[in-house]
Amino acid sequence: DDTKSALLVASELTEARKAMDRTHTRVVYVPFLGGLHEGHLALVDEARRLAGPHGQVWTSLFLNRLQFQQQTDYDTYPMVFKEDVNALASKGVELIFAPSMSDMYPTREGEFPPRVDFLGGFETQ
Repeated sequence: DDTKSALLVASELTEARKAMDRTHTRVVYVPFLGGLHEGHLALVDEARRLAGPHGQVWTSLFLNRLQFQQQTDYDTYPMVFKEDVNALASKGVELIFAPSMSDMYPTREGEFPPRVDFLGGFETQ
């Protein structure tokens, strides 16, 4: 497939949607943590079917360290960014949203992002 996937950061995402050709009326979005395997790619195939001939498939790759209770779980997650991008591009994904932690959790200097405490409630670390 010679389709090129666009790899975007948060500031470019809205502009990409605004710039879409009017014939591409449907976007099917599939978020991923990374470490993609055939099961993930089957979801991309289903998204392509749902998008139809004039739609687009957009995905994201964002390994959110805040959703891991243990730092070691985050550290050992099988994230292989370049391979994941190549796998999504080979499926013809039109857009890959790859935000940074600061894109997803903008903070003022000296503040930490809020974190869900699985024992209950919210806390700020």
